[in-house]
Amino acid sequence: MDSGAHYELIKLVGFYACPNYADITPFSTSTVEIRRLEKRAKSLKKIAGFEYKEIVKDNYKLVQDPAENRLMFYFDGKPEENIRAILKMHSFKWSPSRLAWVRMITENALYSAKIAMRKLDGLEIGVQHV
Repeated sequence: MDSGAHYELIKLVGFYACPNYADITPFSTSTVEIRRLEKRAKSLKKIAGFEYKEIVKDNYKLVQDPAENRLMFYFDGKPEENIRAILKMHSFKWSPSRLAWVRMITENALYSAKIAMRKLDGLEIGVQHV
């Protein structure tokens, strides 16, 4: 095989292995990715502006912890099913490691926490001590 045919064969294999439209150069960044990163940086700056807060009520405590980037509802024991349904309805998830109902801090999460607190304050909270 002469060098010209060898070069053409390598070029052909390279084309099928990595077509030009794939554009998989490691440092190429699309404008979509740039906008996504700018939006992420803006949200991180907003979160950095939050401060640690605790709101203590009769049967629960709400903690806003920007260091963990979480809103957390703490109860004395296991809340009743209707309380858990309210928390789930507002996208709070049970975290066994924190022993709390948690959600990432966002504008929507803060709004949902306010609504959940109103609903919880309107109920007589029963807690099963485990």
